[in-house]
Amino acid sequence: AEQVPVFTLLLISCVPLEIASWFAGALHRNFETGEVEAVGESGRPLSGGAWSGMKAVFASPYLTGIAAFIALMTFASTVLYFAQSDIVYEVMTDRGERRAFLSKIDLTVNVLTILFEVYLTARILRWLNVGVALALIPVATVVGFIALGIYPTLVTLMVVQVIYRAGRYGITKPAREVLFTVVSREEKYKSKAFIDAAVYRGGDLVSGWIYAGLGTFIGLSLGTIALIAAPVMGVWAIVAIGIGARGDAMAVSDGDDLGDAVSVG
Repeated sequence: AEQVPVFTLLLISCVPLEIASWFAGALHRNFETGEVEAVGESGRPLSGGAWSGMKAVFASPYLTGIAAFIALMTFASTVLYFAQSDIVYEVMTDRGERRAFLSKIDLTVNVLTILFEVYLTARILRWLNVGVALALIPVATVVGFIALGIYPTLVTLMVVQVIYRAGRYGITKPAREVLFTVVSREEKYKSKAFIDAAVYRGGDLVSGWIYAGLGTFIGLSLGTIALIAAPVMGVWAIVAIGIGARGDAMAVSDGDDLGDAVSVG
């Protein structure tokens, strides 16, 4: 079969980015011309500097819990990423074969993510509450890492990766965003900037060091590392339940319900 050149694929990928930029420009023009009005405190500029986000996170146990949740999530992602690299490169020597295999995983993940977000995510958040919804993928990842530890094969990796990534994008991320609906505007935007940049990227870096230390320096096998990671994912699930319960309590104290932030179509 004839292959599509990489440059052509890059050009195709530019199309949705360009469309997104048009929508962003339209939103900017609407705000700029006053067609969309800011109500209440949303029209007031945020104060503070570069360190405000970090201060906001560590000043609030709730936001600290969210940061811990993100850090543990990056650990799971990093372990699976390196596990994927190790197994795929060991099993598949042909570069084209590896590319085709990984693209099939990406396609499956994207399709499942769309199905989750269109049909299931809002209902799951309402039926189970946010904390339980947040804990679904951590619990699934515990099982996945145990399976990967016992059977470190390409098939096991594929199943774990698809479940983890589709669930993370389709369920965990929307549920995580709901957590910020019970904090003030300043706490939300300042903490999110710090969490999404410093905690997320820093977690990637530290998790990479941990994986390299366990594998390269100590000499542990992939299966052993996966089994070590499994109880860490259990901690991730506990943190998820905790911040979900705290968010519910904060919403109730405000006379609201965390689940009300989710609409079911």
